[in-house]
Amino acid sequence: MGLELYNLAKYNQFVFILSLILVSVECVDGFSVPGDLDDNMIISVRELDAAENDFNDGDINSSTLDTIKHIHKNYPRNITDSSGRHVTIYAPVNRIVPIGYSITEILKSIDAQDKVVAVDEYAKKRTGLFPKLSQLPSIGNTMSPDIETVLALDPDLVVMWKGDAFGTKYEEMQKTLEKANPNLTIVRLDFFNIGQFADEVEKLGYILEKEKESQKLLDFYRRCLGPLENTVVGLSDGEKPRVYMERSIGDFMACASGSSWHDKLLRAGGKNIVDDSAGSYPEISPELVLSEDPQVAIKLFTSSNPYGEKDETAEMQTVMEKIVNRRGWNATSAAKENRIYVLSDEILSGSRFFIGIPYLAKILHPNLFAELDPKSLHQEYLNEFMDSDYDLEVHGDFIYPEIADESL
Repeated sequence: MGLELYNLAKYNQFVFILSLILVSVECVDGFSVPGDLDDNMIISVRELDAAENDFNDGDINSSTLDTIKHIHKNYPRNITDSSGRHVTIYAPVNRIVPIGYSITEILKSIDAQDKVVAVDEYAKKRTGLFPKLSQLPSIGNTMSPDIETVLALDPDLVVMWKGDAFGTKYEEMQKTLEKANPNLTIVRLDFFNIGQFADEVEKLGYILEKEKESQKLLDFYRRCLGPLENTVVGLSDGEKPRVYMERSIGDFMACASGSSWHDKLLRAGGKNIVDDSAGSYPEISPELVLSEDPQVAIKLFTSSNPYGEKDETAEMQTVMEKIVNRRGWNATSAAKENRIYVLSDEILSGSRFFIGIPYLAKILHPNLFAELDPKSLHQEYLNEFMDSDYDLEVHGDFIYPEIADESL
């Protein structure tokens, strides 16, 4: 091949790939890295020199050269995801489909929402939390996303939960996606597991070149939980209140010691009265609760209008009335001390758990955490990380009743 044809071929390749990565949504048969001449997806010094020569000869523009230089300096990037898979990212990621509502939220909180090309129905319903993301195309339910829609969006990265959680076979889902598009990069991260949260946020920030933003989120995360953990660790067993926590669905559906809620309860300084001998979320007898005499009772609440303009105080009041009117409950320590609460699972589940735990700590230890202001932390999160003007003083019910100042 003559030099002119050779350079023209390289130029056409650069322009096509650059338009794919930086601008367009076109589908391609394979994945290529701009400036990669030997198809190993890594820009060597020799290939960088070739690109600079092409620029000097007028065969590529400065934008293309800058892209090649950036990839040479910063890629590949390698991580081990939460499923134990080794994943390599060879070029900047620009089109992401998150499969998992906690993933969508973390992407926004590290300022990567401009890379998201679709969301699930969970995000679309939360217009107050995701005013822009909720306008994107839908992939359907997180538990059963529309795979054809995901593929049609031509993402260069799919982030999905690590395990077969909530009855969904994510392992099978990954195999289906990879079979349909072998060039698709898939990373498995959860963001709802307290023990793995910081590591997962760091990894996502790293592969998206959002290291500074991910550290900002983690600094806030540690500010929310650090003081609580330092205080709770010094409590004796007798200083931790006995707590009954009940799921939002059904009556007497307990959050036992094997549930995901249990760890949050422990970190807030509580003692769970229900063990996991009958499973993580057993249906227990009313007599068991009465015999254990909880000092605090918490009913989780699933909002029908999360982060919307309609406040749900009346609905939470109705839930509370049903609980306090249960036979025999007026004899419990929780009822006698007015320590029965309805708490929104919107702030205690998913990647927002570090917002809910301070609320929980304030419920369990109002005197110990007299200076703690969960609502202020919650509002700061919405303003700083969700870029939302949602005002908690105007809208939103996340706990009922409010923890009165006179109880401090």
